[in-house]
Amino acid sequence: MPLMPNREEILELLRQTGAWRQGHFILPSGLHTDHFFQLPRAMRYYDNVRRLGVALSRLLRDVPRVTQSLPHCTVVAPASGGIPVAFAVRDALNAEQVVWAERQAGRLYFRPFTAVQKGDQCILVDDLILTGTTLERLIRLVWDHGGEILVVAVLVDSGIRVFRPGPIPVVRLVEFQTRAYPDAARCDLCRAGVPAVAVEF
Repeated sequence: MPLMPNREEILELLRQTGAWRQGHFILPSGLHTDHFFQLPRAMRYYDNVRRLGVALSRLLRDVPRVTQSLPHCTVVAPASGGIPVAFAVRDALNAEQVVWAERQAGRLYFRPFTAVQKGDQCILVDDLILTGTTLERLIRLVWDHGGEILVVAVLVDSGIRVFRPGPIPVVRLVEFQTRAYPDAARCDLCRAGVPAVAVEF
């Protein structure tokens, strides 16, 4: 795959690594979908991380506030899936630093030595938007620490739920139109008899 892949090349990478599966899946939330993503399967390999990071960084350079702020930007990610993305984007943009938020009992928090500081110009990144809840929590956490958010950037937007964080621009490397159903009773895939696989993250 070239250093700057197009959409079809990215999809093929996700297929080959098993990061994108098609079929009938039941998510931990109970939603039924026709796609399931495990982006860490693709991010196990450094070349994939680098290429996807470069591709995402090209889109970020089209955001005026990002180009105006570089290199004095902080790339912020939720652990653990967003961390490889954050380092790849930081490297491609030559941004100043990477910090990450950790998870405990359903909340995100910064350790003192990896926290956003007041006035930091922040680029928020993650590997996947599923429902957007993690990124919504990360946005609030960054604001609570006095950081300014320039943009949110993700490798894959699953399309399960519309994610529009107010005035903050969102950059997506690949965006899907996923069929999602709230439960088995309202699932077209169930009615069609497509075997379901329960998945965990």
